[in-house]
Amino acid sequence: MAAKAYQVVGYKNSGKTTLICKLLPLLTEQGLRVGTVKHDAHGFEADVPDTDTWKHRNSGSVFTAITSGDRTAIMMERPSPLRELIREAEKHCDLVLVEGFKNEDYPKLLLIRHPNEAEELLKLSHVDAIAWWPEAEKLAAFLPLPRRTALFSIGDEEGLLRHLLRFAND
Repeated sequence: MAAKAYQVVGYKNSGKTTLICKLLPLLTEQGLRVGTVKHDAHGFEADVPDTDTWKHRNSGSVFTAITSGDRTAIMMERPSPLRELIREAEKHCDLVLVEGFKNEDYPKLLLIRHPNEAEELLKLSHVDAIAWWPEAEKLAAFLPLPRRTALFSIGDEEGLLRHLLRFAND
């Protein structure tokens, strides 16, 4: 069976890497082989300590890839489409957490840190869940949310873990 891909999407400094790194060991403890794929809007150097991909690997990711406009690390000097990276990750993983790639068509967890981010992020396709930061959470009652969207507080790692386990096991 092919690995399932699940996107974690938000603007810069919304907590994407931090949340993924908290969830990776929890998912691994549940017996899942989890990989990560990250989009980088800028150039990057692969596997440098304290970078996002280094943090992913050190949090338990069994497959880690990153791509930018001119490079992919699984060490290729060219950009790579997300589908290609997921196909490669499927050889090694049960679940692939994708950091970024806002406009791709996979189920998405939106991280909304500031109230002014909500309107644009809610226009994205395949919104499956939203994790609100406290300063944005009060908006949930006033915004039209996609049907059947799960809502979480940003600190509800147990709830997010249960949500991802249901997704991975469907």
